[in-house]
Parts: sequence; C-alpha cells; structure tokens
Amino acid sequence: MDDAVLFLALTSGLILVTAIAYEPLQRSPLTEPLLAVAVGVVVGPHALHWMRPEDWEAPMALVHQFMHPLLAVALMAAALRLPHHYPVTAARSQLLLVIGGLIAMTSISAALFWAVLDLPVLPALALGAMVAPTDPVLATTVVTGQVAERNVPARIRDLLTGESGANDGVALPLLLLPLLLLQQGSGGWSEWARALLYENVLAVLLGGASGWIARRALHYGFEHHDVSSKAFLSYTLALTFFTLSTLDLLQMNGLIGVFAAGLTFNYGLGDREEATSERIQEAVERLFVVPGFVLFGILLPWADIVALGWRAALLAVAILLLRRLPVLFLLRPFLPELRTHADSAFVGWFGPIGVAALYYATDVHASLPDTPVWAAVSVAVLASVLAHGVTCFSLGNRYRAFNEGHGLTASPSRGQAPCAAGGAARRTPP
Repeated sequence: MDDAVLFLALTSGLILVTAIAYEPLQRSPLTEPLLAVAVGVVVGPHALHWMRPEDWEAPMALVHQFMHPLLAVALMAAALRLPHHYPVTAARSQLLLVIGGLIAMTSISAALFWAVLDLPVLPALALGAMVAPTDPVLATTVVTGQVAERNVPARIRDLLTGESGANDGVALPLLLLPLLLLQQGSGGWSEWARALLYENVLAVLLGGASGWIARRALHYGFEHHDVSSKAFLSYTLALTFFTLSTLDLLQMNGLIGVFAAGLTFNYGLGDREEATSERIQEAVERLFVVPGFVLFGILLPWADIVALGWRAALLAVAILLLRRLPVLFLLRPFLPELRTHADSAFVGWFGPIGVAALYYATDVHASLPDTPVWAAVSVAVLASVLAHGVTCFSLGNRYRAFNEGHGLTASPSRGQAPCAAGGAARRTPP
C-alpha cells in the first residue's frame, strides 16, 4: 500500500474522530497531539509496520518541510488570539519573558544536555536553544477552549499565548550562534550579528509592514463593499503563507515575521473580522496538528533512545522540572501577570516543547553529526506531549480551585460567558 495514501487516510480519520469528540477530549487526559503520536507509533516501523520510513527518500527533510507551515499557522493563530493592544500594554512582560526568560531556559537546558549526555558546550547550547521555546501548537490546549477559559485567567492565557508566539522566532538567533561558532570559530560572532540584524530584526519590520498593509487593504475593501465573506475566509491564511514565503525567499526568519504580521494585522480589526480570522486560522491549525504529530510518532528513534538508557529518562524528567519552573519563579516579581505562586507554577509547568523543537532539530541535525540531536529532542518532545497532555485538565481544575479560594477567577473572553459554546475566543485583560 502506498504510504502517502495510508497516511492521508489515517490522519483524516483521526481528525474526524477528534472533531466529533472535541469537548470530551478537552475534559480528559488525552489531547490531539498525544493521540496522534500514539497512532504514529502504532502504525510505524516498531509496531504494525504499516508505514515504512526506511523507504522514504529523506524523512528528516519531510518532517522539516511539514513543520514549517504548521508553525507559521500556529503563530498567526496565536497573534490573532491576543487582545488588540496587548503588544503595547504587555510589552515589558513579554520582552522580559521572551528574551530574558528564553536565554535563561536555553542556558538551563544546555547545562542539562551537557551534564546528562556528556556533550561539548556548543552542541549542548544548540540543543538547549531547540527545546527552550514554548510551543504554540501544544500551548493551544492550555489557552483555548471552554475548559481553558473556565480554569485559567485571561491574563495567564494571554501571557502564554504571547510568549509562545514570539519565542519560536527569537530562538533562532540563539540556535544560530553556537552553530556559527562551531563552523567559523571566533569569526562566527560577526556573521551572527549580521544574521541578527538582517534575518531577524528586518524580518520583524517587514512582517509587521505586511500585516499592516493587509489590514488597511481589508478595511478599504469592506468600506467599498469589495470584499465578500467567502474571500475573507482565506485572507489570514493567505497573509500567513505570503509573509512566510516572501521572507524565506529573502533568507530571513519567516517565523518571527509571521507573528509580527499577525500582531499588526490584529491591531485594528473590528469584532466581526477578528472573530472570523481567529476561527479560520485555528481550524486550519488543527488540520496540520494531527498529521504533524502522527509523522513524529512514526519517526521516533526508539533504538537511539534505548541506547541512551537511563540518561533518556533522567533527561526527560530534568527538562520538564528544571528547564522552566525555576525561571518563572525568579521572574515573578517582575511580571505583574503572575500574582501568586500558583500563577508561577502554572505558567512554569505549562511551557510545552513541540513543533518548534522538531523543526529546528530536523534542520540542523546534519550540522552536528556526532551529537544525538534527533534522539535528544525526541525525548524532550515526547516527554512534554505526554506530561503536559495528561496533566492539562487535572492541574487546570486545581488551579481554578486555588484561584476561587483566593478570590481570583478566570476572566471570560470579550463578549462571551466563561462556558460559551465554540472554541477559542478573543482575550481581554482582566
């Protein structure tokens, strides 16, 4: 049987099942990514062997190419979930968490890879940069849906959404630096500075400009009755891929550009436009999520993970507990959104590792031939999918109970009751 046809049948069938059982899944320890990984493992080469990645021409390149648009769609969806003025009103918190927090998490993760896997410093720093970002795809489970809106205050949902949208792109310069130093020695610093300015800073400016122009054009079309509702359905998706592909052609960081485009596009939308944009973007994101994690389950390097032995288990536990939690407790005095230790613990725990780590790992694994890049990142992602998926509902309920006991309740989204029907809704600051 052709692998592509079987893959399409499996993933589309799983999407149908998860769509029908969406609300029960929201209240269970199972999540779409966790189910998708399980299906991938079952049909892969270590179980039923229905899928044969050993026959594929370039499986790592396939994963890389698939994760790229998935990340872009997720980043645009994250930008559209945020309140209009959030980038301005929460700029201090986001800059501190995205830049300072990401550097700290990269350093801690690198130290864990260095200590547990006995890696040299620079390869360990590269691995640390891959697993440090909060994944916007897995974070969706924590910040969207009726259960999330009932359990988690809007200030926390917005903080996680903004962080997960920005730090995937910001992680690229942190990953690029150790790679350039490995390849070019001390000369890598000048190349890194050029890449920082051209590939990243300029990408933010161009991405922001594309979102602003797209929003102005949309308003003009509505004012002159030139835009139909059918055309509007594809508008934000087209903006996502136009920005991503254009910046990629210019050899810039398309991911950070897409998020910037989403923020400026979102800044002046009306209520009808913003609600439609968000629903369409998140619906498309769900169509990408299941195939992406089924593919990950198929390609899990079990032999390499088993070869790591006890170090794989130690690495998984250490990254889950130490990569993020200590950083959020240290940053709590400087983040007004974190009002209690429970806030710090919740945000510190729910910073999942996922698609961004897989995307970066498949891109640079050939540049680190003596480093178990794919096995190490796979361990971190698998542990995160399992741990954060299983604990999302139960810890969310406990977090809500704590907040209610202290007079802090989850804030409903704009114009919507906490348990209103539908998926994710617009967020407003409490």
